[in-house]
Amino acid sequence: MRKSHFLLLSLIFFSACAPEYTGHISSTSPDGKNIIDVTEEMQAANDPDVFWQHVSVRSASVAKPIVPGNVAVYSCHSHPVITWESNTEARLEINMSDVGQSFKAPPKPKSINGVSIIFTINAK
Repeated sequence: MRKSHFLLLSLIFFSACAPEYTGHISSTSPDGKNIIDVTEEMQAANDPDVFWQHVSVRSASVAKPIVPGNVAVYSCHSHPVITWESNTEARLEINMSDVGQSFKAPPKPKSINGVSIIFTINAK
């Protein structure tokens, strides 16, 4: 009987701590070969920054976003703007007022699948 109570309480505790993916923004490159995804994750109550965003680049042949992000993971609750400047360069803009306490500085430009992403922080 005690084992079943412990198991039930463990299941309730760990299910309450699991992250939940609450939002998703994607943008396809002009040539249609690559996709940038920003997936929002809502963390458990014990995390000082509740909202996190995963930025990933994937080939159009890959069906789902890559989580955790293969470009960056940062604390933020915003709706970033993705702008493709060419087939291989994109810009991701974030509002400074939306970033969390764990957000230190924008990630350095990173290249995945031959696509470079430049992060821009708007001081709003």
